[in-house]
Amino acid sequence: MMEYLKVILKVFESIDSEKNEIGNLFPTELYNETWMLRLVLYWFNKDENKEKSFPGIPISIKTNSSWLSEGSLAPKFKGETHTKADGVYGNIKVGVNGYSNVTLAPGCKQFVVTESKMFSKYSSGTKNYSGYNQAARNIVCMCNIAAHEMHNIDDIAFFTLLPQSQLDKKKETFTVFTNKEHINKTVEDRIEKYKDDSQYEKLDTWHKSIFTPFLNKMEIKLITWEDVIRTICSNELESEPDYGRLLNEYYEKCLIHNQRNNNKSTGKKTSKNGDRHDRGVQLIYCKELFPNTCVHFSWKGSSCKIREYISEDKMLTHSVFSTDEIRDKKPEVKKEYKNSEREKADNTKWWYSEIQKFNNIVGC
Repeated sequence: MMEYLKVILKVFESIDSEKNEIGNLFPTELYNETWMLRLVLYWFNKDENKEKSFPGIPISIKTNSSWLSEGSLAPKFKGETHTKADGVYGNIKVGVNGYSNVTLAPGCKQFVVTESKMFSKYSSGTKNYSGYNQAARNIVCMCNIAAHEMHNIDDIAFFTLLPQSQLDKKKETFTVFTNKEHINKTVEDRIEKYKDDSQYEKLDTWHKSIFTPFLNKMEIKLITWEDVIRTICSNELESEPDYGRLLNEYYEKCLIHNQRNNNKSTGKKTSKNGDRHDRGVQLIYCKELFPNTCVHFSWKGSSCKIREYISEDKMLTHSVFSTDEIRDKKPEVKKEYKNSEREKADNTKWWYSEIQKFNNIVGC
């Protein structure tokens, strides 16, 4: 490894080090949706995974495709800046019309743009038009780039990856902005702003003859990070057999640090005294959250973690919720553990065995 890369690694490692007393780097510089997406696309782009399809997860990178983080997508409307795509994969080229600009290779068969989120929503608009939301903007840019190759492309899509908890809280916002009829109407309204402009007729024709067929051909989907992690854990590779577990550990830190950052930026107080609900470990059954399975639920103060054990040596941490959020769902508490049993919390095999007993009770 080149010497300066070793130093960069040390700087990142300082985030989790007790010696980082003065805070050399904010944790969200490392634990964020951008790096989470990079780690996911890296795995799907492994040679062993190329062309593979995975149940419930539409991400599949073709043999001749490549991926790029934070490439620039050229806008359709004048006076607007390029849109940064969190992730792009397919038969793409970079730097033809600018250093980071994404274009498509001749005969392109795959073109997918991915948006990644932790606790933010889609941005609602641009300086020129407040109703031109982030999802519609990405798709318009995609159409602008892909218009000449549209007849070749077999796989064209826009995916948003986000936490399950965020999808549950903001489901209406995410589902509305990714609804094709809503997107088409948003673009139509955007074009109406050019009603008195010489470009109007050309844009109107483009909308009807190019954009609408392009939109109809696309796959648009919301994907949770939890489902992606579960898929990776269930499809281990010989070259990196522990990747899913490590990715889940990284994701857990992303949730913790980004939730803290989100609470500070919004001025929300998570607890009056920092330990309002004391602490506890329970085994709960909540059909709404996790159908047909009991899960390990540990909480302290205003935050909690839910763990589902998928084997004797693997577990998934689904999310970090507020304790009140979980209690509002009124989960059925199957067992509450004593202090002596809480010490076994890090013993995955023991918890897996314990959960199996109760899963048999609920008929799983």
